[in-house]
Amino acid sequence: RKSPSSLAKAEDKQKDEPEDSGNLSRVNNGGLSATDFGTAVHAYWEEISWLDSPLPRWMNEGEPRNKAKEVVYQALKQPEIAALFTARPGQEVYNEQPIEAITKDGEWLSGTIDRLVITHDAAGNVTAAHIIDFKTNRPGPKEGYTDFYAWLREYYEAQMTAYRDYVAAALAIPESAVSLSLISCPSGGKARIVPYETTES
Repeated sequence: RKSPSSLAKAEDKQKDEPEDSGNLSRVNNGGLSATDFGTAVHAYWEEISWLDSPLPRWMNEGEPRNKAKEVVYQALKQPEIAALFTARPGQEVYNEQPIEAITKDGEWLSGTIDRLVITHDAAGNVTAAHIIDFKTNRPGPKEGYTDFYAWLREYYEAQMTAYRDYVAAALAIPESAVSLSLISCPSGGKARIVPYETTES
């Protein structure tokens, strides 16, 4: 049984662990370790279905928020991110969607998609899907990369493309109809969408 996050290249996992740790991150993250902070941020993202649906109280102006809630709140203030949380006709959303699949090598792949948006046509047929994954890695230099976001995209590419392949198979749509986005949302930094090109594999 394998997790999609374990699909990163072995040499990358040795030199660039995705979670930062230490006293500095605890200060930045409101006293939480990087792992616990990431877990909290994911939990608050899970509370958001659509921006025009009922929202948790902490999303209201003037409400007190801890650092993890503030990350989500500020991210959704950005128009390009808010657009991903604005419902369109024919769309339905699944937060923290479990996925189980048997790989081509006969391995059991087990994971959770942070946010899966499925689009239907007027007849109810599935026409597209969008997989969104939230990452709280703190931006900084990465060996061999001049751009942190290029590293972030490449580090998680195997995980994201695995999700795409198996969602496409489950929904009986082309892989090219499944779009992929990372939302980088670190503590104390501006959130950013890191897209992947949609190509047939």
